[in-house]
Amino acid sequence: ASASVIMMTKTITTFTTTTPQAPRVHAPTRRTHASRAARVVTRVVDTQVAYAVAQQNVGFALCVALDALSSQESIPSGTPGRPNLAFVLPACGALVGSFALIQSDGDATTPAGLALGTLTCLALLKQYVDRFDQTPRNEREWPGPRLMPTIGILFSIFALLANVEAIPKILNPLVV
Repeated sequence: ASASVIMMTKTITTFTTTTPQAPRVHAPTRRTHASRAARVVTRVVDTQVAYAVAQQNVGFALCVALDALSSQESIPSGTPGRPNLAFVLPACGALVGSFALIQSDGDATTPAGLALGTLTCLALLKQYVDRFDQTPRNEREWPGPRLMPTIGILFSIFALLANVEAIPKILNPLVV
């Protein structure tokens, strides 16, 4: 199989009609036809923007789930900063749900998927910030027990920004 890239684009077209105008006094007269419609392509929206965000949401959900499950094994029960699986796993499900909504490529479902991804990333960002604050600092260990919450904060910010930046590009394709 050859390695090829398939670009999927959504073309937005507008139709304009020309209306007859009164001829100018000094200009030569020209006949126009009112029934003629001109096809004008105003902008092409690359649907890969939304698909890339959807894939990032699934990747982020995978990282969050793996972090939570590995932390459950390595951090004893009752230790501050231990992730709550009752919160993390539904959040990962919401990110996968946002992936499904975005991939459906509907006029209403794609923005809904991006909005769901944005809200979920905000919730996970808050959860990671809380975990970072609750995790006791250990000066003798490097990088220390706060490493995973710190990485989670960064990943949450990156995923949040990807979702937020894609929303206006999908809702208004004329935005550059």
